Amino acid sequence: MSTYTRQWLCAAGALIVTSAVPARAHAQAALEPIRVTESRLRADQLDQQAEEIERTDWGELKKAAGLREQAAELRTLADPKAVASLYWAARDRYYSDDRLAGRRLMEESAERAISIGDVVGAATALTEAAYISAELKDVERTRRFASRARLLALSPMLTDDQRSQLRARLGSDSAFQTLLAFVEKP
Repeated sequence: MSTYTRQWLCAAGALIVTSAVPARAHAQAALEPIRVTESRLRADQLDQQAEEIERTDWGELKKAAGLREQAAELRTLADPKAVASLYWAARDRYYSDDRLAGRRLMEESAERAISIGDVVGAATALTEAAYISAELKDVERTRRFASRARLLALSPMLTDDQRSQLRARLGSDSAFQTLLAFVEKP
């Protein structure tokens, strides 16, 4: 191989390497960590305020629920913390004697969990929604929520421990039938 050919190949190789470096740097830039936005920070603050109320003053649970709902609204649809915010808002509404809002928020928490693939979160929220519906003597929703929770408990995405915990919470078939009998009483 002549000297001229070697020089030409080295120059061509150097040109290819230098043109590939910016593309490689650009590809790595796509993997940068997620930036914390102002709305996400605000949502975290609201959740912290609600948690403080939940720990210290149960007389203000309606306020805590409102803070949790605001936090969930500030979060993106893909943010798992939104599922938790809605779940705790639902519990706060329930314990402040607003069972209808509690059930609605629990169902919303389940739907958000399903949308991001959080099987445990969805099954847990659906189970809670079923129990709230039973208290409200709403047979149709009790059955629907419990059935959906049971289906999720069969998911291959769950560990054996998670599956057992969900099944225990859902209860056996006889426990579920007792719950439905309670709901169906006049």
